[in-house]
Amino acid sequence: MHPSQVLYRYFGIKSFRPLQAAIVQAILSGKDTLVLLPTGSGKSVCFQIPALILPKLTIVISPLIALMEDQVKNLQAKGIPATLFSGQLTRQDTLIRMKEVLAGKWKILYCTPERLRQKKFQSMLAKKGVSQLVVDEAHCISEWGHDFRPEYRNITAVLSIWKVRPIITAFTATATLQTRNDIISSLEMKNTKIFSLPAVRSNILLQIIQCETILEKVIHLLRILRKHQHETGIIYVATRAATLEVLQTIKRFVPQTKMKVANYHGGMEYAQRVKKQHRFMSGDIQIIIATSAFGMGIDKSDVRFVIHYHPPASIEQYYQEVGRAGRDTKSSQGYVLLLKKDFKVLVQIHSLNKKLQQVIKVLYNSRCLTKQIAAYFGQKNDKTTCVSCDRCSDQMHADQIQKTLVDTAERVQLQKCIVWRERLTRKLPRYQVATDQQILILALLQPESAQVCATLPGFGTDWCNKYWHSYQASVIQ
Repeated sequence: MHPSQVLYRYFGIKSFRPLQAAIVQAILSGKDTLVLLPTGSGKSVCFQIPALILPKLTIVISPLIALMEDQVKNLQAKGIPATLFSGQLTRQDTLIRMKEVLAGKWKILYCTPERLRQKKFQSMLAKKGVSQLVVDEAHCISEWGHDFRPEYRNITAVLSIWKVRPIITAFTATATLQTRNDIISSLEMKNTKIFSLPAVRSNILLQIIQCETILEKVIHLLRILRKHQHETGIIYVATRAATLEVLQTIKRFVPQTKMKVANYHGGMEYAQRVKKQHRFMSGDIQIIIATSAFGMGIDKSDVRFVIHYHPPASIEQYYQEVGRAGRDTKSSQGYVLLLKKDFKVLVQIHSLNKKLQQVIKVLYNSRCLTKQIAAYFGQKNDKTTCVSCDRCSDQMHADQIQKTLVDTAERVQLQKCIVWRERLTRKLPRYQVATDQQILILALLQPESAQVCATLPGFGTDWCNKYWHSYQASVIQ
């Protein structure tokens, strides 16, 4: 069957995306292949189509059980004979599944690199034969990658037990030139065909918003959530504790929100993490606040925005995480809320290493973001105009606090607050009546009573006793 026929029969898609057809053809012609495509560009199809055409098994090595479970479930729903070997299987279930493989029931086997080292599993593969060995998230194999997994280094040890060497294919979204070379060397790939697309998809607008204080950062966060109140998003933070802190901030300042918000981090029980992933994928959770533990292999097409509440620890991490927006090719947003003191947290976790220094350099200079990211990954970006970052738009020189001010009602309220303060400060110092940040909070949250206002940051009972009635008469009425 021709690859395009397989694509339509099993996936219901009439034509390949850019580079997919060429990648599939390279694999079917027997060439070792390294594929570097942005998150959401359809990497999985590039090895799944050949797997259904090649005569023997395809083994897919993946780092996360939850990711494999999700992919196998989706493939089986399409009628594709794929299965998974994981530590979650009982000994009896494992033996049954191995017999099914030998009987020819399955064409695609997903497993971790640890499973590949088990003697019984190796013996089964040797008997059945392997046409293609796929290493997904291949950056994990490289010591130069941002998510190094030592067990990935042992993958090629199994090659010697097979009578015929399979085609070796490796897939990742993030690899510098050094990481690429390390992947090819570590997997002992021969005469490798390399395919890549520009690092940043043009449908994601990248925005860097500099904040002077934590309160400013919260203001930007709440404005962004208001802008995207009916859309799906991910908020990335640096620590497990911060997932809960940001969750509580949202619930505190937007108590009337109808958003379904949850937090996620690697310290949660496995069952709890899987449950939250499934709820996010199904739409039951609209916004998830997470550490970098969330997202690898999450294939949700309608994520409209990604917020980095803390800066990412590397360019690779930023690229992977912001790339989880807009997989359906529709317009999406990526925000970094940049507060200098947040880098102290990252230094405590990672030290001031070369990757973190590179992040600081990229986020704080005024050059085009997409060109800087492309250069980091060893790619050329010859486009004379960029439509994918705020550095190349009139937003570059905008007042930072104005960058997220898009709500008309908030603009009107802000003007009312400013006029009210100016009226009072004819006799009193401006800062004594209300600071600029207090004015921003009043305009954003629009408290309807002195009791509510007293709970907002920077206010309190004393302020309300002095100024609430004046504010209420001038701004609310």
